[in-house]
Amino acid sequence: MIFIPYSIHNDAPVTRPNALHTMWVAVNRLTFSGKVLGPDQRITPEQALVGYTSGAAYILGLEDQIGTLEVGKMADYVVLEESPLDVDPMKIKDIKIKQTVMGGMTTYLAK
Repeated sequence: MIFIPYSIHNDAPVTRPNALHTMWVAVNRLTFSGKVLGPDQRITPEQALVGYTSGAAYILGLEDQIGTLEVGKMADYVVLEESPLDVDPMKIKDIKIKQTVMGGMTTYLAK
């Protein structure tokens, strides 16, 4: 099998940055009318998470610095109420954010 590197992103300012919504779109591929667009092009929640983390770091050539939580790497991260790998794929976009950390500082903390 051949591995083709990939990342997932959105085109800000055309669309608002919302990683969970963008992952939901890649996993479910639903149109506004509720039809599945290209069902054979859907990806798993795990593949979507890779596209936002280690896959994106690889595409940027920064996999030795970012993309996974490892000693010695920068670690901007988000703490979610639920895992996008465990919820119903239709609910990925609705997962609540509990905390964000950037540069070692908490930048958002849910009340």
